[in-house]
Amino acid sequence: MELTHYEVLGISHNASQQEIIKAFRHMALATHPDMNNAANATVAMIRLIAAYETLSCGEKRRLYDKGLDDLEKARIIENQYLYDQALSDFRILEKEIGQEVIVEYCWQGRKMVKQEKLTKVSRFTHIELGSLLVPFIGDRAMIARITKADDKELLYVNENYHLFEQKCDVAKIKALTWGRAEAAKQDEEKKMDHERWLSEKHTLNKEVLDKKSELIEEGLNYVSPELKEDWLEWADLNSNEAYSAALVISTIKMMQELTNGTELKDIANMQYGLSGYLLEGAVWAVSYFHEKGILLKEYFEQDEPMKKLVK
Repeated sequence: MELTHYEVLGISHNASQQEIIKAFRHMALATHPDMNNAANATVAMIRLIAAYETLSCGEKRRLYDKGLDDLEKARIIENQYLYDQALSDFRILEKEIGQEVIVEYCWQGRKMVKQEKLTKVSRFTHIELGSLLVPFIGDRAMIARITKADDKELLYVNENYHLFEQKCDVAKIKALTWGRAEAAKQDEEKKMDHERWLSEKHTLNKEVLDKKSELIEEGLNYVSPELKEDWLEWADLNSNEAYSAALVISTIKMMQELTNGTELKDIANMQYGLSGYLLEGAVWAVSYFHEKGILLKEYFEQDEPMKKLVK
């Protein structure tokens, strides 16, 4: 369903005339084709003018609001239908957990096809195929359809997949697929998660900065004497926030284990909590700064499971 005049202007149903005028002027500046190069700017401006002309006239607004009640009822019915249909789709998929499926999806602009065992279905968020996580509808990925691998029976299809290919707003796609209520709920949860992440990031970054000097000094205990200046520069550069500091911490841990005589395979199998990219960086750093580090690097390069982690 299309946006209401209130939604077009971004105002509440009990907005005053002053608020309507203010909202129109603000939106017009951003929407007018002379100020906005978007392909749909003209259409958006026409809708904005129509909304303003209706809501700024007392009688037109009264008649519009009367019809809006019926529209809202229709929306509630539609939202419930979409939500119930989504739950039905998820239940069908849940019955296939443990079975081979074929998933067609888009990932960062590329069309992908994956045949794998379905290991998990998280309703309204994603499915898991072994270690691969694919969102039903995400910012950079979306599932088009899922079929059984053996007889190609259709298990799931998103009729709005074409909107994702057209780079439409993800929130709009979710609303059309699962209903506005579920889309709004997910949007709110996403905002809360982002705020929580920012708070945690700030706390972790502060903790890293508080321990920065101590961390750099600890590393000097394991670095080859002739490379101490290089270590001070490298560790200082990579210990200003939590993400890169994890690289420094893991490098120190590996060098410490090498110094203590721990076997290479045991060092490699330790849990460092790093992505493949950072793990590769830590191994490289150890090979440069520690006198026995090249042995660890060679072990990673020769051991097949380890090669997969750092590539």
